[in-house]
Amino acid sequence: MGQHSGTKSYSLRKEYGLHGAVKEVSTYLCKVNKQGILSDTGNAFGKYKLTFDEQGNGQINYRKRTNENGAVIIYEMIYAGKGKNVTYKERIIIDGKQVEEAGYKYVWSDDLSYKIVKQNDTSDVQIFTLNNNFRIINFKLKQGDVEHNYKTDELIKNNRVEKTITLNENAENEITKSFDVMVMKEFDEHNNPTKIYSYDNLDEKNPIVVVFKQYKYYK
Repeated sequence: MGQHSGTKSYSLRKEYGLHGAVKEVSTYLCKVNKQGILSDTGNAFGKYKLTFDEQGNGQINYRKRTNENGAVIIYEMIYAGKGKNVTYKERIIIDGKQVEEAGYKYVWSDDLSYKIVKQNDTSDVQIFTLNNNFRIINFKLKQGDVEHNYKTDELIKNNRVEKTITLNENAENEITKSFDVMVMKEFDEHNNPTKIYSYDNLDEKNPIVVVFKQYKYYK
């Protein structure tokens, strides 16, 4: 039994597994250095902000990251539509210069499966499979001849997700496998995670990224 058992209507907020009337989520990705795990988000290499309307539909998804070469990459998605009728426009900006703008829409094949279709371009395909709580359990990305497949398992305790394990399979000339493990360390009063350790191994040794989250709620 998950945190949204019994709900029937999809929303992006449910897909993210959020509790309560979340209005905004701010996410900070911080690397772990020789001094250990830091709590200062000012040096975050990734800063995300996701907003919802009162019904839980997505509004704005803003992602800003600095890659290993020092380039600043911004993805800005503006959502429209309600429930499963979702479209969005995405802008990609690298070092202050817009390199792409495109429109996308969700196409549902059944109650728990959809793909995201890019307007005027069918070469890339994103396919999502959800569980009964509308959480993503499988994501497949096809880019030309390359296929990426992600399968996620959740550990749920106390009616909240406390760990996710994602198996990544990349198939080109051969199949390569890797794991992403997210362990929720701290939660707010609504049981939404505020500190998450990210590992690239199943032994949960030496986290590579610490994720901090801050929430705003509708009253």
